[in-house]
Amino acid sequence: MAEPPITSEEKPLENPLQSILNSEVDLEDLSSTLLEKAQKKFAKEKTLSSLAYLKQTEELLEMMATKGKPAKVEYVIVTLNNISACYQRLGDMEKCASYLEACAFNCSKVNIQKSLEDVADDIKKTKLHAKLLIQLCVTLSNMKKHKEALEKAKLANNLTKHALQATFDGFKAMVSKFKNKKYIQSLDLQLITVFQAIAASAQEILKAISIYLNSGEIPKPESLEMRSVLGVITFSNWVGEFGISDIMVIQPLSLEEILEKPLLQAEFTKDYLLYKIALHSVSLFCVATEMKHLKSSQQLSADQRRQAEVTHQTAISLLKAFFPNDCPLLQHVIQSFQRRLLSELQEIPEEEDKQNPKKSRRAQSGDFRKLPTLREKRVKVDLIRNSPYNNKFERLLPNRPRSSLGNRKHRENQNPASYTVKKKNIRNSSLDFNKRSKTPHEMNFLRSWEDSIIESAHGDQMLS
Repeated sequence: MAEPPITSEEKPLENPLQSILNSEVDLEDLSSTLLEKAQKKFAKEKTLSSLAYLKQTEELLEMMATKGKPAKVEYVIVTLNNISACYQRLGDMEKCASYLEACAFNCSKVNIQKSLEDVADDIKKTKLHAKLLIQLCVTLSNMKKHKEALEKAKLANNLTKHALQATFDGFKAMVSKFKNKKYIQSLDLQLITVFQAIAASAQEILKAISIYLNSGEIPKPESLEMRSVLGVITFSNWVGEFGISDIMVIQPLSLEEILEKPLLQAEFTKDYLLYKIALHSVSLFCVATEMKHLKSSQQLSADQRRQAEVTHQTAISLLKAFFPNDCPLLQHVIQSFQRRLLSELQEIPEEEDKQNPKKSRRAQSGDFRKLPTLREKRVKVDLIRNSPYNNKFERLLPNRPRSSLGNRKHRENQNPASYTVKKKNIRNSSLDFNKRSKTPHEMNFLRSWEDSIIESAHGDQMLS
């Protein structure tokens, strides 16, 4: 018996994305439309609506990959980065970390040719990858995963070094290329003039960067002239407002921004060089901070503690050499170092020395030479704790006034022959004059009274 035909109401609903995938619609255009809508919602602080559009884009990209029509890597990077930005704003750190890790993973898969024309693209992708790793480090640190965060910070540090080295190598290659007469004849005179101005302004900064990468020596701020392409020794407005949140907080990306073809000459300008130095300094700051967090959870050796301090000081020295003193990023790194130094100076050891308990006091556990106010406070506390009449400190203090008993002992020691009362006959507490021992004044009075009686008796005998 034949089965009845299936009506339209009984047919399963088809996935709308599946129907779009089977049609001839340009899927990359659809993805870019969804990403653009998501970015507008994010700008209006409608995070949930933006996340819904991004989730649709993610599902569409996954279906394209499974059907053998993979999208460009740039679409995947923008989608994953923007989803992580939404989760960071919503406070879901676990999902934010997972999408950031996936975005960084896709950045590492980008294959770039090592020709001179592609050096700028290499530097651009390296900067983005390093920034994603720094943001992932901060997210993992908020989740108390400091060991994994330290690994990401070290990877970001290596990438920023690679970006600085690639910039210097590209500059040398461009200079040597412009020295070729045949190449210069094929170029416009205006392009040659622009490159010469850029090279003149960037030569001193790139030389200082090369010395730092090779020997670790950081130039002094007075020895650098931070000139722009126009020759002005000033900083752009963004430098005075650039803080650490501009790197650590995830910002949404646009397709136009990531698909734009960069110019190698732009990487030699003052602003681009300062941004790469800021990225490298923040990666050093993250390494030092995560090592500090690990110190509270596990015991670090003296070399590791010294390495964390040196890393933090290197970040401060780099920012001081290339950035103005009122830059918010520089002020944040300096204040963080000062807070850490104070906390280490005020640490109290948990275990006490049983043989000498005095060594476990707080004043002896810290180095008070760097903070005179704490050293003075320690001296005052010790003077209060110890009695000023203790034999230990009596020789350091002026003589206190003696009591009446002390005065009597002093006189007895000065002239013991004038006293008939021995030291062992100490005056008791009885009030009876006949029973208690006599004071020296009373003994002198009795002696003079007896003498007067004897003289009066001799006088009576003479009269009789």
